[in-house]
Amino acid sequence: MNIGYNPEILVAAETAPLLRDIKPPKEMIYLEWWFIVLLILIFSTVILFTFYRNKSRFTEKSEIADSAVTEQRGHSNELKDAKEIQDEKEYYRVISYILRRHIKDKYQINALESPTTMIIADMAKVDASNDEFKIVQSVLNTADMAKFAGAAFGKKERERVYEDVGLIMK
Repeated sequence: MNIGYNPEILVAAETAPLLRDIKPPKEMIYLEWWFIVLLILIFSTVILFTFYRNKSRFTEKSEIADSAVTEQRGHSNELKDAKEIQDEKEYYRVISYILRRHIKDKYQINALESPTTMIIADMAKVDASNDEFKIVQSVLNTADMAKFAGAAFGKKERERVYEDVGLIMK
């Protein structure tokens, strides 16, 4: 067998059709990857925006705590209405809201959106009376325990909180 130069094989290789690779070019692979990531980002942004915009539909608000209703009535009427609430968590939530709004109006403290510790610290800065300071601290701590820890205090504690808030709002 003679392994040497064979011109017939060379001519056959030159006239054969070119084989093309079936893989896409690298630029195409990166383009598809970025396109998929972009679509995911756009889709998630639209979903998050929709939920954020419609957030008010998913949260229940008490009629007493609704700002449009509470602006039309006096503080004492709201406090009387709150006394009729049977649910423990809702009662302390409404009492806390009424007291926080009173503090906001009286001392110009951002009490509606601040935690209890910040309200107490801000009240100390604006020279609130010692009695009022202690009552606010007691009522807000009790309300926080009822709202967030689910503590049940009973009828005597509800009456004490009601009377304390009534004293402060005079």
